[in-house]
Amino acid sequence: MIERQFIDLEGGSATSPRVTHLTDAKALQWSGVVHLKTHERFALSGTWRQDVYVLRGSVRDAEGILLSKGDFVSGSKGGLLTADDGPATLFLYCEPSTARGRTHRVPASARSWHAARAALMDVATLSDDGHGVSLVRWRPGATVPLHAHRSGEEILVLEGELRSGEERYPAGTWLRLHPDSTHAPFATTRTLILLRNGHLRSSGLARAA
Repeated sequence: MIERQFIDLEGGSATSPRVTHLTDAKALQWSGVVHLKTHERFALSGTWRQDVYVLRGSVRDAEGILLSKGDFVSGSKGGLLTADDGPATLFLYCEPSTARGRTHRVPASARSWHAARAALMDVATLSDDGHGVSLVRWRPGATVPLHAHRSGEEILVLEGELRSGEERYPAGTWLRLHPDSTHAPFATTRTLILLRNGHLRSSGLARAA
C-alpha cells in the first residue's frame, strides 16, 4: 500500500488549513504540515518524538533558537514554535517516545553530504535515532532497482521530480510506503527528497481519544 498526497511547499493560499493531516489525525505515527502566520505559535508535546523540517520561512523554538528553511530538529521536548517575521510552513512527523527532553538539531548550513550506495546519489543524514531520517540528492539518471521496505518508508519530494514506473512525483508530493510495499524510483532531473525509513512497524495504531 502506498499513500500519496500533494503539499503546496510555498504555504498554500490564505484559506489553507492551519494543520494539514497527511495521515489520520489520531495515528500514532502521524505526519502533517503546519502553516503559521507571522508570530503565530504551534505547541509541541513533550511526550512525543517530533521531527520538524522547515519548508518555508523561519520559526523560533522554546529556547529562542532560530530555525530557517531547510533546518531540521528532532526531539521530545515540549514547548512552542513561533513563526518569526513572516509566515512559516513546517513538515512534522510525530510518534510516541520514552526519551524525555532530548533535542537534536541539524541546520541546513551544517549538513554533511556523502555518496550513496547507488550511483548519482548523495545523502545527508539528519537523524539515526530509532529510525533513519535523511536528505537524498538525485542527479539525472539516478535509479534504484525494484525493492521492498520491511518497515516502511516515507518520502517528501522537496525539489525536482521523483519517478517510479509511469508514476511522476513532483516537488510537494508526500508518499508513505507501508511495510513490504515495492517501488523502483528514479530521476531524470535534479531532485531532492526528505526520506524516513524503518519507522512503520506499528502503523495502524491510533492515539487514545
